[in-house]
Amino acid sequence: MITCFEYDKLHITGATRDALERHYGDGKPYYSLIRGGVQFNQYVGVLQVGATTIEVLPKVDRLHKDGDGWRKVLIDMLRKVHGLELKTTDNAALRLKPLSILDLYMELLVTEVAYLMRQGLTKSYRKTEGNRTALKGKLLFAEQIRHNSVHAERFYVQHSTYDRENKFNCILQKALHLVVRLSTQASLRAHVAQLLIDFPELPDIAVDEALFQRLTWSRKTEGYRKAIDIARLLLLNHHPDIRGGEENVIALMFDMNQLWERYILQILRHAAPHGW
Repeated sequence: MITCFEYDKLHITGATRDALERHYGDGKPYYSLIRGGVQFNQYVGVLQVGATTIEVLPKVDRLHKDGDGWRKVLIDMLRKVHGLELKTTDNAALRLKPLSILDLYMELLVTEVAYLMRQGLTKSYRKTEGNRTALKGKLLFAEQIRHNSVHAERFYVQHSTYDRENKFNCILQKALHLVVRLSTQASLRAHVAQLLIDFPELPDIAVDEALFQRLTWSRKTEGYRKAIDIARLLLLNHHPDIRGGEENVIALMFDMNQLWERYILQILRHAAPHGW
């Protein structure tokens, strides 16, 4: 793992630099391109380019040259600002020293999904239609004539199914598959593989910001909110290599100025819960 600070220059060449240049073309403000590498801006977090992980930490005086001290500070800030608390009392479920900020979010996602699976994944009604050998639900006359004019033994019907195939579970399944692809931790990949064995078989779905905006929350799905928030962060910030190669990019980067302001706000709220 490469550790840098805000505004550092990182000299890097080859496929990694090429992937960062393509990612920069998407209009991301995390860094600027310089000769032979990149220069980071006021964003902190982690960039993973293929097998290369680049961690960008706060620049404050750089008291710990190895970055370990400021990594702890940054993780603490993200936990407070984003409410990254586990739904378990087992502190061993999340190591105190994750390999990177990306590891922190992936481990939190896996822990949240495991908790939801123990509680039981939510079910919902969905409408399905198609040819059936028995009349079940609502007969669609136009489709019946179109498809079954010479098959009187079939019925083209629409009916409701109550199961676990819904957007919430499909999003979590897609995020788990992404963790398997991104994680460099064998133990975490093994944990996810076990979860996927017990996960219901669901269709793959395309994810974008609009999908998350359309989610409708209810009493049954409120417990999903933290897992969905983390899944959204991972899925929307993952940029596959359009050439079909291995230099995929995921960027979990946060504006340090905004992060610091929100962190101070959380500290003040905790100190004065009834307001000032």
